[in-house]
Amino acid sequence: MRTSETITKLASALALAQATIQDPTMSGEGQVGGGKSAARRYPYALLTDVLAVARKALGPQGIFLVQAVDIDRHVMLTRLTHSSGEWLEVDYPMAAFSADPQRQGSANTYARRYSLMTLLGIAGEMDDDGEGAGKTDTQGVFNDGAKAGRTWMAKQWLAEGSESFSGPAFAGALKRAKISHSLENVKLWCLWLGKDKPSRLEGDGVSNLIAYLASQKGEESWAAFAKACGPIKAKAKAKAKAKANPPPPPTWTEAQEAAFTRRLRELEYTVDEIGRWCVDTGRPHPAAMGADAAAEERRKALLSWLVTDVDDENGQPKNGGDTILAWLAQQKE
Repeated sequence: MRTSETITKLASALALAQATIQDPTMSGEGQVGGGKSAARRYPYALLTDVLAVARKALGPQGIFLVQAVDIDRHVMLTRLTHSSGEWLEVDYPMAAFSADPQRQGSANTYARRYSLMTLLGIAGEMDDDGEGAGKTDTQGVFNDGAKAGRTWMAKQWLAEGSESFSGPAFAGALKRAKISHSLENVKLWCLWLGKDKPSRLEGDGVSNLIAYLASQKGEESWAAFAKACGPIKAKAKAKAKAKANPPPPPTWTEAQEAAFTRRLRELEYTVDEIGRWCVDTGRPHPAAMGADAAAEERRKALLSWLVTDVDDENGQPKNGGDTILAWLAQQKE
């Protein structure tokens, strides 16, 4: 890192910027491996996603950004300059330059993304230290896919950038095709196969997925999934348990229930899942928390807990969603 002779004003402005900057939306999607059981999809932040949060945080503090390729030293140079004239810059190493413009453009974009994220202290992808890429057993991929998918949706909602969840529309399409599988089980089946979830499908993807479900091969795949994961049995068991332990009478308003349900749907959870966990662990059901401002804050805290990472006893990041997933898995046993 190199700096101007003094960075007093720049450092102060950066401190203010860093207090407001957030990890970028991850609107890109990559894939590791291939095939039904070895493939693992993962979300990541595009350069446009990173630049959006950088400009939003830096601009109000009088800081502008410049990135350029230093051809002689084979590095991407990223410089932050304050309105006072103070600056700091970092280099990001690049491979030998390519004569292929498309390949060189990709290399430039990659270097810009990572150098800027490093300089600003933000993360643009989920880091599992290679564990997901190294797993080959079907159940392991299923668990990783469920966690990654739900975490991705949570980040989209927190960034106020997710309005694309197509659950109700897909559920309607299933009903019209006279397919009795629930939307929740179909999502789990897709993750078990390492395929895109219904909410990520575009174009003819939905109709093709429904046609496959209705085919002989689709029925055989579903039977294998049901045997491996027991979704039908687990659902029946959950219904029986819910009937034996009904939730307390609701005390929230219809508007509060609708808002809470919508946010959970964006995170791909249901009120039943979260409510059963609350009751099972001795906590108040969201519906019974009340309708006043204090109750709303408690429900917001519950939603925040679902997606906020904290270090566990082993120093690994863990959020409430991980706890819920583990609890749901135990209910299926």
